[in-house]
Amino acid sequence: MKILLVEDEEKIARYITKALTAEGHKVETLYKGDEGLKAATTRPFDIILLDLALPGCDGIEILRAIPSGP
Repeated sequence: MKILLVEDEEKIARYITKALTAEGHKVETLYKGDEGLKAATTRPFDIILLDLALPGCDGIEILRAIPSGP
């Protein structure tokens, strides 16, 4: 699976990324809300994991901006 992880705590992001890649997933890890917003709205992901409190914009804003499926 292709997973987007947006988490501003670097230690937590590294731990989650390591665990998911060990299971064979491809993980794109970003640390700022505005970067996550751009990625989530311009590239396809199977799963998006978001921190709710992010610099730039929060996880709820990112969720609202993601286009819904067909």
